[in-house]
Amino acid sequence: MYAILNGTMSGLPDVSLDNNDKKNNGGVVPLEPNSPPAPPVPSLRFEAFKAIVTSGVAIALTPLAVSLTFFFTATLQSPKPSIEETAVEFYFPGVPLNPSLRDAFGKNPNTAAHLRRAILARTSSSDPDCVSWMKELSWLKSCADKVRAALVEIADEAKAARETPMPRDPKVNQAIARDIEAIEIIESEIDAAQAKNLTDRTGDFEIDVGVYNSGASDGVIKSLATLTVAGKHVTLGSKTWTPVKSHSFANVTFSSSFLSVNGEEAALQDLRDRVKKREALKGVFEINMSDTKTKIEVILPSKENDELAK
Repeated sequence: MYAILNGTMSGLPDVSLDNNDKKNNGGVVPLEPNSPPAPPVPSLRFEAFKAIVTSGVAIALTPLAVSLTFFFTATLQSPKPSIEETAVEFYFPGVPLNPSLRDAFGKNPNTAAHLRRAILARTSSSDPDCVSWMKELSWLKSCADKVRAALVEIADEAKAARETPMPRDPKVNQAIARDIEAIEIIESEIDAAQAKNLTDRTGDFEIDVGVYNSGASDGVIKSLATLTVAGKHVTLGSKTWTPVKSHSFANVTFSSSFLSVNGEEAALQDLRDRVKKREALKGVFEINMSDTKTKIEVILPSKENDELAK
């Protein structure tokens, strides 16, 4: 039972009502349930400590998050090389050419100049030197395709000039005839040298690899590769770094004759000696594209036409 004293209730806090509330309630003030106490206000020391801890966690996690993001992004976008094909070619001593070839070049400098130009136009930076034979008269069998194609080109040019119906000085006709004759002499000497059966290897060799980049970014095949045979490592080299675009293919040739690495002299000489003896050698060949390495098993066969193991 409520005790009403002058519009207030004894023992309870004073609650003021406007006139409308009093009318609606018959002059009686309703009591509300006790409200819960207000939460304590955190101290400044606690708030400062919480801010320091929060900032410290954020500072500690931010570099980690950035590093992880960078790592996974770089991994997904890095080049991914794989060696899809390989071929081995051995080096042989040059085949001595007939000294009469020197006379053919000397008497027909125009033919020699055109031939040299046509050969160089077909030669890349990774190809062997296929013009030195013109001076040294020592033939390299690996140059046959390029030189023969160059000879066909300059022979066609000379024959076309000879057959062009136009007035010209008789000396010009004589020079064209000499060019054609010199080309025939060169072709005959090259065919004879190419037909000789070479059996004595020099010990040096090259490995040509076809590399596919399946990664999301372009890559570059570095100029040094490693061949491991019987636990011994030998560095092979190419003449240049080779760029490979994303989802593209490129061929690179690495040779044992391009360089000598300190500390590998004994291993390289041992490998050359075994190649000269025509031992069949099994090894692992590793290349480096950008910062990603890939390798494949290879065989240096005892015969030149042996299939290379993949």
